[in-house]
Amino acid sequence: MRLAIFSGVLLATGVTLLLSEVRWFARPALVDRLRPYGPAGMSRRGRSRLPSVESFRDVVGPLCRLSGERLSRALGVSEDLAIRLERIHSPLDVTAFRVRQLGWSGAGFALGCLLSLALRPPLVV
Repeated sequence: MRLAIFSGVLLATGVTLLLSEVRWFARPALVDRLRPYGPAGMSRRGRSRLPSVESFRDVVGPLCRLSGERLSRALGVSEDLAIRLERIHSPLDVTAFRVRQLGWSGAGFALGCLLSLALRPPLVV
């Protein structure tokens, strides 16, 4: 029963997010509707509603890089990540690698949480 409710909530959220991106369904913002009547006239300025992936990386990148360096030092890794990435001929820089690493670990954590909710293992596990 809980799984059905959880699935229904996820489905409703996904449908809402998808429909908000469809032009014929999403209502234009008030600023966009009133712009033709303002002092600037009919000039159209695009305004994005959601931040882009690049801006997210710009914000999260330095935090990922710093926390990754500190964690690797705490675990005893003394070699710099840039040298290790160069050694394996990786096209990624350190920040891109750390952001990708954080994304995969977050996805693994979310999947583990969902599995533990769905399977309900005993307390000992």
